[in-house]
Amino acid sequence: MSNKLSQDDTSLCTFTFADGRRCRMLRDTPRSKYCVFHLRKLRQLHEVEQITMDLFQPLSTGFVPANALAQSLSRLFARVAEGRIKAKDAIAMARIADTLLKTIPMATLEFRETYIPEYWMQLVRRSFGNLPAYQPRKPSRPTTLENDDNQSEPGHDSQHSDAPAD
Repeated sequence: MSNKLSQDDTSLCTFTFADGRRCRMLRDTPRSKYCVFHLRKLRQLHEVEQITMDLFQPLSTGFVPANALAQSLSRLFARVAEGRIKAKDAIAMARIADTLLKTIPMATLEFRETYIPEYWMQLVRRSFGNLPAYQPRKPSRPTTLENDDNQSEPGHDSQHSDAPAD
């Protein structure tokens, strides 16, 4: 009889409870290790992990710029719309995001006053991932002398230059 029992055990779910008992349900498929119920539970846990990684990936650095927070919130919005996150949970996360958003200006000021300005630029650029090398802005072209002369004349209106004067 024990031989028949051990053969039947091979077709049972391999999930083990915290107290050491094993699930007695049949496996979902012969290749699967778990029954339908535990397979579904494990898939849900895996999905929650994926959603968590997706939402918090932009926030994973020590510095949280406003753009990273906006990116995470847009991902949160998408997951709520898909029905993958409960609205109640999303509200709690949005409140936390609001608190984070309020701390950004103070953290920015603190960092800028503590370190040299180049460090701030490096930190912000690093938070955006793989960007091309930094190219400083070129100074804007100075206005021509003609434009300066026309604007300096009293009573000259550049928008209505063809209109007769009153």
